[in-house]
Amino acid sequence: MITVVNNVKKLREDKKAFIDANAIMNEQINSIVKDITQKIKRINTTHNAKVIISGDAKGLSFNIDSEDETTIKLIQGVVSNYR
Repeated sequence: MITVVNNVKKLREDKKAFIDANAIMNEQINSIVKDITQKIKRINTTHNAKVIISGDAKGLSFNIDSEDETTIKLIQGVVSNYR
């Protein structure tokens, strides 16, 4: 089973603003993280793995932990499309 942890820092949103750029950026980042998570979860493996996604609006970083080298490479293949 592959576990994905989202530790991405969100930008502070202004609830009173008619158009809030930070809210728009947060939505886009959440969409990207959701897409990455879905693609990672589609990987079929019998080995456990943990992927920690962290970062902010400037960029994302990925920490992949697994006992199986093949599983790590499969996850890196998905993640490399987003760097």
